[in-house]
Amino acid sequence: MIHFVLALASLIAAVEPALAHAPIEGIGVFYNGMLHLLFVPSQLLAVTALGLLLGQHAPQHSRCGWFAFVAAFWFGLAAGYWVGQGVPQAIFLALALIAGLMVAFEWAFGLVFIVALATVVGVGIGLDSTPDGAPHREMSLALAGTAVGGVLLLSCVGGLASCFTRPWQRIGIRAAGSWPAATAGIVLMLVWVGPKVAG
Repeated sequence: MIHFVLALASLIAAVEPALAHAPIEGIGVFYNGMLHLLFVPSQLLAVTALGLLLGQHAPQHSRCGWFAFVAAFWFGLAAGYWVGQGVPQAIFLALALIAGLMVAFEWAFGLVFIVALATVVGVGIGLDSTPDGAPHREMSLALAGTAVGGVLLLSCVGGLASCFTRPWQRIGIRAAGSWPAATAGIVLMLVWVGPKVAG
């Protein structure tokens, strides 16, 4: 199991930022946008961890957190369309680490913190999801697909996590939250230590 985590961490660390928005041939611009988050590991970790967190605290905080993510995500997509602002992948890893640890230790810092975390994740992913070098029409289609795909991903993860309410099932959710936290933590350490080792 630890070998799998290390292999996944090495894969994420090796991903080049320029390839994050490379299209998949033959499936169309909209569906490329829908699948975008699945092919950017740091964003996938952040959304998965956030979804587990919202599901773990359903329904008390999940509704507000979900709406905060969706509004911030769509705002970030619109802003990214006009500004084209990228976000360092280390930020998403740090957010995944925070959300994953909150799930793993079943920490509840209150509604305000969860809404703030969901807002930061949403804006960041929205700003970083603009396709590279695409014409405006194709870019609009891709961002529309991303807007749908990101909400579906968060909703599916959060909805699934909210179904597990028995004590032994909640332990499983906590274990699931430890995975994005551990992976993000390992990659952040590799990023931090890497230049020092190379130097």
